[in-house]
Amino acid sequence: MVTIILAGWRSGLRKVALTRLQQELLHLSLKEAKNNTDRLLESPENTLQTASPITLSVPDKAAAEFISRANSLGALVGFVLPDRASPASSSEATAIQQAA
Repeated sequence: MVTIILAGWRSGLRKVALTRLQQELLHLSLKEAKNNTDRLLESPENTLQTASPITLSVPDKAAAEFISRANSLGALVGFVLPDRASPASSSEATAIQQAA
């Protein structure tokens, strides 16, 4: 699993399409996907600083496709890199990289 962060949005965000993408690739319910999209829109436009980051666990196979498609819909999506220096049991994130 890869940890994805919905970190912000750009003008023209396709809200309904982003909600459907979460349902399609992440298998979230309509309610949960819509809630994630609505929470994303609570943050200021064109910023990576949200009041409460939206983190999602995404299957490895779907991560690249989700990031690419969500970014094309106007979402600013990032992913968390696990700390490779720590023991494997550690789930702390050491960096957040914006996906291009």
